[in-house]
Amino acid sequence: MAPPELPGVRVEARRRVGRLTLCRPERRNALGYPQLQALVDAAAWFDAQPDVGVVVVAGEGPSFCGGFDVRDPGPPPPGGAEVALDLGRVAMNAVGSMRAVTVARVHGTVKGGGTVLALTCDLAVAALDTRLSLPESHMGMPIPWATLPRLVRLLGPMRAKELVLLAVELGGFEAAEAGLVTRVVPPAYLDSAVASVVDSLLASPNLVLHEVAAEIERLAEGMAPTTDGAGDVDRMKRAHRDPGCQRAGEAYLAAWEARRSGSG
Repeated sequence: MAPPELPGVRVEARRRVGRLTLCRPERRNALGYPQLQALVDAAAWFDAQPDVGVVVVAGEGPSFCGGFDVRDPGPPPPGGAEVALDLGRVAMNAVGSMRAVTVARVHGTVKGGGTVLALTCDLAVAALDTRLSLPESHMGMPIPWATLPRLVRLLGPMRAKELVLLAVELGGFEAAEAGLVTRVVPPAYLDSAVASVVDSLLASPNLVLHEVAAEIERLAEGMAPTTDGAGDVDRMKRAHRDPGCQRAGEAYLAAWEARRSGSG
């Protein structure tokens, strides 16, 4: 089956290894609604490739992923606001539940939804120049996309609160120390480190890779489930109505525009 043409996402497969690449480098690979749906479609395509046992998830250009594209999200999916608000969670879960083992190749700017995408993967190899953060709280947004269950699993409640409520930015080494990525290497060695992880995975049959990763994910879901997006949607709706959240969002975007233009 030929790879599909997807907006802002490129998929390819060669023998047992697939690659899912975010390819909007001019937007720091930000994820709008079309790109989120493309992740769902990409995951479905890889699941239909019986020979693929490992998928590398990467971002083209200087950044892995700058998060949700607030400035230009694109047309929302049909089905109303609730479907649109839940699409990020659906996309992350689609990547996270792929039959193949996923390895995130993480570098540069990794914000918000980009951080969630990295956490969704089974393994993550990061460059030392990675700057990873979840700024949604400072944007007046209770963090969506089933991020909190994933963070609580990885970090525990208190460290998860620190990362989210303080919008702490972590470098590659700090992210590895916290357990958010599995390996960290100098930028020049990122590709070789990812290749080494892939080669180690390929020493096992696809069936073993899938069964072990799926069972670990099943156990993790029992600790903190990510399958029900109703809570995320309700929190986002309340934030959209709250004047304080609205002001925080406006202030964050104004500061971002000032930094971008060099006037702040």
